[in-house]
Amino acid sequence: MNRGFWSFLGLLLGWAQDTVRVLPRLWGDYVELAVEWRGTPGQVPVGANFVLTGTPEEAVGWTEPQLVQRGPRDGAISPLYFPLYFTHRLDGPGAFRLSLNLLAKSANTGLPFSGQWESVGIYHLPIRRFQDTLRLAWGMETGEIVLAGLGRARHRFVFAAIPPLPLCPSFHAPLRIRVHDDHITLDSPELAYFRPENLEIHWYWEDRRVAEGPYCPLIGEGGYYAVVRHRCGRIAHSDTLLWRSASLSSQKRGGWRLYPQPTNGILWVEAPSTGPVELVLCEASGREVWRTTWEAQAQYPYALRLPLLPAGLYTAYLRSSAGVTSTLIAYVP
Repeated sequence: MNRGFWSFLGLLLGWAQDTVRVLPRLWGDYVELAVEWRGTPGQVPVGANFVLTGTPEEAVGWTEPQLVQRGPRDGAISPLYFPLYFTHRLDGPGAFRLSLNLLAKSANTGLPFSGQWESVGIYHLPIRRFQDTLRLAWGMETGEIVLAGLGRARHRFVFAAIPPLPLCPSFHAPLRIRVHDDHITLDSPELAYFRPENLEIHWYWEDRRVAEGPYCPLIGEGGYYAVVRHRCGRIAHSDTLLWRSASLSSQKRGGWRLYPQPTNGILWVEAPSTGPVELVLCEASGREVWRTTWEAQAQYPYALRLPLLPAGLYTAYLRSSAGVTSTLIAYVP
């Protein structure tokens, strides 16, 4: 019997409903491709080759696919199959070709289809150029799926169209804030999928911007939140943390105690030892803005009148016979 007969028989049995699809979405700074298929119950796939082409080629790292979740027919999950593997090449000007290959160890043995959607694998491709629109399509070689038994059917699956994907990521879940001993951070597993250089994180206390970066010191009672801006322009807001405590009205670091926090210009400093002390105050960029010295008595408060400075966070470097330490000072004139 020829191949045309088996194709016709497949249509009569509903094989035309057998489908391969890709569900693309952005996951941090990656394009996530969830490859799934649905086959006629009882049919056993022993070989498959899926080919995706994408444009623009330079928008994503086609040569760097990462397998983040394996399907049941991956060699690491089922001993009946070899591990999935990739091949890739340029496929014309501005386009790239990514081929995913599945192969059973025996031409007649494998896992039968259940009739439901099943995972082939989930893959991440790093985004290299944001704000483009990624357009994916099935390549010319798609449909190379081989079944065990009679017919060894090929080219019989329907390949679902893939919608275009704008390359500007957002967070899928709300951004939460976690409190540590003397600072707060964002508590979101999704942050692991963003490259730090692509994010700007600004911290606000009582609607005043007081810090930048991955954490914010607890500088006083009130509401804290973060605004996260991605390089593509997308902005996300965290929830608001209302913090109340009298325990952190001062900063204590390495035996030093500085208070009040925040300060409006008068800063009390208690040194860990008696002797000459030097304080150097630097802004966020590291530029020195003020320096002073005095003769300290151990654990005895000394009042410093700070110069007139813009509101914000400053780093105080403290030097004495006990050594050098640094701490953050919140200045709110």
